[in-house]
Amino acid sequence: MRRIALAVLVLAVALPSWSLDFEALAGRLQFVAEVRQATLTLEKARLDAEGASLSTDPRVSVSPTVKTTGTEDGEYLKTELEATIGIVVGAGQTDVERERLLAARNAVLQAETSLAAALDAAYAQLHRYYQDLWLLQE
Repeated sequence: MRRIALAVLVLAVALPSWSLDFEALAGRLQFVAEVRQATLTLEKARLDAEGASLSTDPRVSVSPTVKTTGTEDGEYLKTELEATIGIVVGAGQTDVERERLLAARNAVLQAETSLAAALDAAYAQLHRYYQDLWLLQE
């Protein structure tokens, strides 16, 4: 929050008084460290929720088998080669996957709430600094 105060003070000193526009300063709140951190946390939570909502990938397995038959004197009569291929495709989410998705969605809601709180706090702090600077101008 001290960065906001410093930025507002620099703007107030460096620019003419008509340029001390609250709405222009409020539009730059997304660059406040706490707001930026909350935004990144929200983006990560959304990506995690998207990943949790994806169904599991199909699994493919291959099992080769070699079967050789022979006689007692060591002569081989027959050799058979076999391969078994298995494909497992998920038909829905397991209980664990549903719980993971629910937790990810809850994390998104919590991150949205944190972002709103960070924006509110930054806005309130900016308003206090702006009010002080405006009074100093007069």
